[in-house]
Amino acid sequence: QHPDDVDLIWSMGDPRLDGQPPQDRWQAVQESVRGSMWFHDFRGRIKGAVLTAAQSNLGKGLNLVCIKGGPITNLEQQEMNTIANQVERQLEEIKVRTRITLEFVSYATFAREFP
Repeated sequence: QHPDDVDLIWSMGDPRLDGQPPQDRWQAVQESVRGSMWFHDFRGRIKGAVLTAAQSNLGKGLNLVCIKGGPITNLEQQEMNTIANQVERQLEEIKVRTRITLEFVSYATFAREFP
């Protein structure tokens, strides 16, 4: 964990959120996590991995499979469309057209389809 991320609100059950309605708690978690060094690093690593995969499949589509999970996983998945669009734009700048699609599946589906 990055030293700057010590005081983050990672969970809706964080005692600092006691007494707040669920939507306000979720908003606080999202803002806290999105502002973290961890999330910044996550976005950069995922974007790099997607860019590498797309470049190794030039001219072919790329399907990103996201496994459904809890609140933080949902927050990560909210970023995936933005990351995919950024990678597509970067590739277009070097005259490479690649269509990136997202698929959201349960772990059971993932385990069955990608053994």
